Formats: sequence, C-alpha cells, structure tokens
Amino acid sequence: KGSDAIYEVKDVISYTILESTVDSISLTTDKEVVTEGFPLTLSTQVITTGSPNLEYKFWVYKNGGWSILKNYSESSSFIWKPSKKGEYRLVVQARRKGSQVVAEVSDIISYKVIGRISYIDMNYSRTYEEALVKQLNINPQTDIYDGSWGTAMLKDVDRYLNPENFLQFSNDQYNYNDVVKTGQIKVIPKDLHVRKEADINSEIVDKIQRGETYRVVDKYGEWFKIQTSVTSGWVHSGYVYELYKSREPALSDIKITTSVLNVRENPTTSSDIVDQVLEGQVYTALDQSNGWYKIKTSKTYGWVHGGYVTKVYSVTKGSVKNLSALEITTDVLNVRSQPSTSGTQLTQVKNGEIFIIQGESNGWYKINSSGIVGWVHGGYTKMTNQAPQEMYQFLLLSGNSGLSSYELNNILEGRGILNGEGQAFVDASIKHNINEIYLISHAFLETGYGTSSLAKGILVDTVDGKSVTPRVVYNMYGIGAYDSNPIGGGSEYAYKAGWFTPSQAIIGGAKFISERYVNNPTYKQDTLYKMKWNPNNPTSHQYATDIGWAYKQTSSIKRLYDLCTDYALKFEIPKYLQN
Repeated sequence: KGSDAIYEVKDVISYTILESTVDSISLTTDKEVVTEGFPLTLSTQVITTGSPNLEYKFWVYKNGGWSILKNYSESSSFIWKPSKKGEYRLVVQARRKGSQVVAEVSDIISYKVIGRISYIDMNYSRTYEEALVKQLNINPQTDIYDGSWGTAMLKDVDRYLNPENFLQFSNDQYNYNDVVKTGQIKVIPKDLHVRKEADINSEIVDKIQRGETYRVVDKYGEWFKIQTSVTSGWVHSGYVYELYKSREPALSDIKITTSVLNVRENPTTSSDIVDQVLEGQVYTALDQSNGWYKIKTSKTYGWVHGGYVTKVYSVTKGSVKNLSALEITTDVLNVRSQPSTSGTQLTQVKNGEIFIIQGESNGWYKINSSGIVGWVHGGYTKMTNQAPQEMYQFLLLSGNSGLSSYELNNILEGRGILNGEGQAFVDASIKHNINEIYLISHAFLETGYGTSSLAKGILVDTVDGKSVTPRVVYNMYGIGAYDSNPIGGGSEYAYKAGWFTPSQAIIGGAKFISERYVNNPTYKQDTLYKMKWNPNNPTSHQYATDIGWAYKQTSSIKRLYDLCTDYALKFEIPKYLQN
C-alpha cells in the first residue's frame, strides 16, 4: 500500500467459459394408473451442463393426434386430469429459456387411464368346491327359511359363496357336482341328549357334546340314528349339522412337514422306497390315491403319504380392466335377441336398473339380465358411474374414492351427531387407507344414523372398575360394544382410545377397522366378500356366520354412492381354480 508501482507480483490462469447445455430429460408420473377425471402429476428430471434457465412444454397423444397440455413455461411439472379412459402417450420437451428451437431434449412415455368402473381378478389356487366344503363344515347360518337362525343348506351356501352369481360380465362357472355328504353329523349345543327312539319324549340313553362327530346309521324324519361309545340312539337334526366332502379332492402344491419323508414306488407303505424328500420342500401333486400323493423329485416319480404334507395355496393378481355401465331410463324396456326391433323379446328390464355393457351395435347395447343375454335400445338408457348393486360386495374397501367433504356432508345432512363430519371421514379414509363411503355406511348401521347413545356421547368416570377423569366419549362404529354390555364396553373402549370428539371417534375407529381387516397384512380382507368368506383361507378370520352378510351390505353402500357424482369404483373379483 502506498507504492507507485503498477504491481509488485502477479499470477496468470486460463479459464474457459462453456456454453450451458441441456443434455437429457425424463418424464415420470406420481401414479402407476389413474382413473379418468382424476389428477395425475407429470414431473421431469433434467441433466444439464452448467445451470441454464429452462422452460418446459407438455403434450398428449390420443386417437391419432397430438394436443398441447401446457405450452412452454418455467414450470417443470404439470397436473393433468384426463377426461376419458384409454391408452395415451405423454411427452415433455425442454429448451433453454429464450431459445427459438422447437426443443433441445424430450422424453415420451405410454400411459393407461382407466375408467370410473374398473376391476382386477384375484386368482386363487384353491378350487371352488374346496372352499364350499370348508364353509359347509362350520355350520353356516341363515335366517331365510323361517326368520330364525339355523344351518344353511348346500344350495343356499352356494348361492352366496359363488361370486359368479353376482357378476353380469363373467363367463366362468363353478358347480358342486362332486360335493357329497360324508354320512356324518357334528353336534352344535354344549350338551345333546341321545334318545332311545326318534321321539322327543323317548328315554334318554346317552349325552354327547358340542363339536363331536358321529356316523349316521339311520334316519327317520327329522331324526338321525347314531352309534356312541355307550349305545345307539337318536338325535334331532335341529341340534346337529351334516358334514360334506368332495368326491374328487383337487390337486395342488404340497409342502413336506416332517424332517425326512420316504418317496415310494406305489401308494402303500409296503412299496419300495425310491427317494426321500425333506421338510419344507414343495412339490406339485400329480395324482392322489387313498391319502397318498404322486410327485416328481429330482430323481424320479413316486408317492408320499398325505399325513406328512400340507397343501400350499397361492394368490395372484390380474391386470386392471375397465367396465362401462348403463341405467334404464324408461318404465319398462324390452331385451331382444338381436340389436333390432325385429329381434325376439327375451325379457324386460325396469327403470333405474343398472347393467354392465357387454357390447354395442348401431345404438343398441348388449346386457345380461339375470342370466338372459340380449340387446336394449340406447335411446332408453343413460351411461352411469354406478355398478349393479350386487357387485358392491367386491368393492375395494382399501383406498379413497376421491369424494370431497362437501359431497360427504350432503350425505350426512340430518344424520344426528354425524351431521357436518364429512371432513373427518375424508381424513379417516386418507390416513387409514379405507373407503370413505364404506366408513359412512358402517357408521350409519352402528349408530342408527347418528342417533345412538354411543354416537351422541357418553360420560365416563370409571374404566375397568377404576375412577378416571370424567370425559364424554364417542364411538361411531360400535367397537367394543359387546352384546353383554354394549354401552359400558363401547364407552370404556372409546375412553382408552382417546375418542373425546366425534371426529376422533370417526378417524380412530377407521384405524381399528383398517388394521384388523381391510389393511391387515396377514388377512388382507379389503372387500366385503373377503371379510365374510376369506377365500385365501376359508373359515379363518371370517367377520360373520350369516351366509348373506356381504350381500346384505350392498344396498346401503349403493344408496350412498347414488347421492354422489364424482368418484371412481374399483372392484376385486375372486376367481377360484377350475377343477
């Protein structure tokens, strides 16, 4: 400082200023599949040299033509709401801001938009007859005979268990031709008298207990004759139920359950040992005979005894498929054999009825009405987002339907304590991944449309016999409200759970239902059908004994959807292994 010299020391470096470039771009979406009318976020990832200011342009290709979704702007993302289902191509272009070129980089992806009504098949490796036999052998209940509860007959269990009975668009068929009675009965009550004759006033000669099984040696009217360990005698059919089996049990994969198991040349213990298999190994059963299974090992073919194996079942998911539906808009409409007024009248359908569209020809639509397939004129119909009522037992209960709190509040208007709680049901649905319409339907059922004591609030000052800080609690789904003490049980459960406002009860109860059934990682019972029948493991973790339970819920759910306009329906259809 203070020197008159130009400088005392210096250094020189070379530096090249490179032009900023855009090297590549990729286009991604926030959902694998989106429903028509619902938003999809398109995002970009860019690789550049330097830090250029970029601008982006988004395109869509459908039906042979390109359309601009968003012209060049600085936004690197775009929210697209496709109006129609179908296959699309989406493109993003990018360039440096101010550039006059069409694009410096671009990316293109194919994308599928599904309809408002969509479904997937769930393919089970268990046959329908296997599932039916298991259900028959746990004393399935119904009230359709005389209004009182009793054992359901085979044909009626089939009526509700068989999913094909509720599907207009499927051509699969299941039957129970090989399901037969075993000639055995199982005892229902804790104790049952065995009488000397087939008469209620006859002498008691023995007593049998719940769950015991006996072979039937004779039958007279409503009485079965059995042989106990003490004597022979008669029991009334109202206190036992008959057991079933399949004449031709289905083959499946089998898993070895003992450390080492001999594989024999023939299905008998006296046959030569040709190989050995180990615990945990899985083989495909090729044949069966008298409790033995034929398998192929790495060395040879042979037989293993069924007492040392267990069947292995699997579930695979199909691809997403679309459905379209129509609603009849005239009082009575003829269903004809051909898409013409000259076609033979096969049957008639009525105003308000909904049908899945099977085909279309010159303004006519092909439908299936109670098993009769024919054509109706489109001039007396309208397209609808609704599905036939019976299908709602296959509605996916996991996930959100996309309904707003405004639409839900319209449903809840005048429904007691539930009035105005639309946002709570939206929050419950999103937070716990469970359908909001199902939650409302469940709440209506349990609270008498928002008017029950548990719904309106109970003051609790003791829990488990101990004094607690007095608080008013709410319970919207009847959780913990056991028949023996519904008010006490339900209110104490709510206190422990911290349900001190109606919204806390709505959201907290949804968590319970989600974790126990709909989104349970073990049971995955995310449809009413699966909650009732559990096709992956029949008779295990079933919600109700009533064979009609799943079907009975469908009318309420459909009525609620009738009050809405902007939603998507996703179904999961069970498919059993064909014999």
